[in-house]
Amino acid sequence: MRQFRLGEPELASALGYAVRDPGEEPAVLGMGESLADPLERLVRSPRGWLTHISGLLYIAWMRYSRSIAVALYFALALVWVYWILDRQLFFGSDAAGLVALALVVIAHLALGWVVNRWWAVLLPFLPVLLAAPIGYPSANRGEPLPLWLGLLFWAPAEVALVAAGIGVQAVRARMRVCA
Repeated sequence: MRQFRLGEPELASALGYAVRDPGEEPAVLGMGESLADPLERLVRSPRGWLTHISGLLYIAWMRYSRSIAVALYFALALVWVYWILDRQLFFGSDAAGLVALALVVIAHLALGWVVNRWWAVLLPFLPVLLAAPIGYPSANRGEPLPLWLGLLFWAPAEVALVAAGIGVQAVRARMRVCA
């Protein structure tokens, strides 16, 4: 078997163990570099798994962050309409109403920030469409408006919040280019 003199090993060799001998193994193996075959990590040490998975997660986030944000918004809109508003969970509680309002503001700002496209200003009308089949809330406390009408009333403010998130992202990008 030929021996390669490629440099120092990553770790000191064990007693009598030829794998860590500089003549048998190049020094760059096992350093966390990306491999062409993703399954090659599975036959090596578990130490390399985390490097490979984190790289895949970063690529997935960069490629699919808009799709993930829109899908998450759709799921939150379903929960908001069918579980919270239809059951009127926050009826009579001012503190819970303020927390819900703060979460709605943060969710719409984050939606604009992550999606960063102007078509995202149409997404606040999605809960209006989801609430149209419900009509009136099932937990009739007082005499409320139909759910879709109440959501339509709040949609312009939510559109403004999504636009603000997009605008902040645009200003941030311009500042990064100028710097």
